[in-house]
Amino acid sequence: MVASDEILKRVSDQYRRIRNTFRFILGNLSDFNEADKIEHENQIELDKWIINATRNLEKEVIEYYETYSYHNAVQKIHNFCVNELGGIYLDIVKDRLYTCKDSSPYDY
Repeated sequence: MVASDEILKRVSDQYRRIRNTFRFILGNLSDFNEADKIEHENQIELDKWIINATRNLEKEVIEYYETYSYHNAVQKIHNFCVNELGGIYLDIVKDRLYTCKDSSPYDY
């Protein structure tokens, strides 16, 4: 197996991006209450899109793990964190998190 400083730096950057994405999400879910959950049919399209994209990612990652293709699983997770979450969803949701009241889920 080949290991170089460049490879280790790249892996470290991937890990950091995934970790920071999950830290942001978990930090904003810390006060979530199951009673406040909005049913799927009542969610806005952006939220429906990311939930469906996450479900698709889950299926793909499980398939990769079942075939021992761990590098493909990590690559899929990383790309999802960078593109769908970081590039689109979380960028838009930050405005909602910081400007809307907790009691007004539909004031976007």
